[in-house]
Amino acid sequence: MLLDAGKYQRIRHFHNSRIRNADESASLIWTRLLADAKTRGQPRSALDTIIAAVAEANQCVVVTDNERDFPGVETLNPIRARTRLAAFDQLT
Repeated sequence: MLLDAGKYQRIRHFHNSRIRNADESASLIWTRLLADAKTRGQPRSALDTIIAAVAEANQCVVVTDNERDFPGVETLNPIRARTRLAAFDQLT
């Protein structure tokens, strides 16, 4: 489902520059990630790779509970992080 222009602008305003674009830098990183995966014989999803490339181009972390689709990319799993924090709280 595509967003209409008005809704997109409201989301952009709300997130205040938190939305990153797939620019030329991200495109070059995307190409490298796909080529590296193909060379290793481990093809990657083109869409997941776009997310990874945009994150890398903008020095961001991919927040996901599906880390296996983002090998070699810095990720943060909010479910595991919450579990670790809860376990730490029980120790203290």
